[in-house]
Order: sequence, then structure tokens, then C-alpha cells
Amino acid sequence: MRRRTPLCSNCQVRSYLWVRSMTKKTMTEAQFSEVTKGLSVSPQTLEIAYGVLVLGKPQAHYVQELHLTAGAISQAVRRVWAAFQEQSAVPSGYERVTAILPAHQAFIVKKWQQAHKKTES
Repeated sequence: MRRRTPLCSNCQVRSYLWVRSMTKKTMTEAQFSEVTKGLSVSPQTLEIAYGVLVLGKPQAHYVQELHLTAGAISQAVRRVWAAFQEQSAVPSGYERVTAILPAHQAFIVKKWQQAHKKTES
């Protein structure tokens, strides 16, 4: 993990926290359920990945609890994270947007998305 050079002595902690938050692998419960919908992994892999990525538990917790190697735990998390990254990839020339819209506008945006998916296929 790289640390940013602090601008002042008071900035050191904030700088470290900024880098930490930018590099830690996390996702919401909704993102997790979406990414694991079609993923072919064991229930144990899902349990480990959910605990680490959604609940924020350290991987070491599962090493002790499940008596697995650190590498096995890391691989379980990496598998789900890789699927999430692949699913989250935005093609060149496109931009991912999150917005809260009135129902009628959200309906229109969803129709645009469906039309785009049809043209890609």
C-alpha cells in the first residue's frame, strides 16, 4: 500500500486513511448478491467472500475459524472480487452513472439500457 506524502504534520493520518479507503476491497450487499447470482462457487467461498468484502472482516478471521490456509481464503475473496471487477467494467466511451430519479424517468433510463444491451448482442 502506497502512502501519499503528507502536506503537513496534521495531514499524515488523513493521508493514510485516504489511501487505505481507496485500496480496500469492499462492496455493498446488493452488489455482492448481483455478482454472485450466476457465479459457480461453493457456499463456503460465498461465506468467506461475503464476510470479507461486505462485512469487512479480516481474512485472518476465516483462517482461524475455518482452519484453512491464508492462500485459500485469499483465493476465495479474489474469485468473487474478480467477477465483480469484470461486471463493473465500463466500455471505452461510456460512463457509469448512479442517480435517484422519479419513477417515470427511471423507467426511460432502464429502457435505454435494455435497448443498448440488445444492440450489443
